[in-house]
Amino acid sequence: MPHPIAYMLAKELHLLVAKLPFIQLPLWNTDQGC
Repeated sequence: MPHPIAYMLAKELHLLVAKLPFIQLPLWNTDQGC
């Protein structure tokens, strides 16, 4: 079972990405090193 805090953080992060889709692409591009 995952820790409640980790679950909450993952849930909040998912909601944040869902609300700000235009930030997801730059983050992925930076992570890939493009």
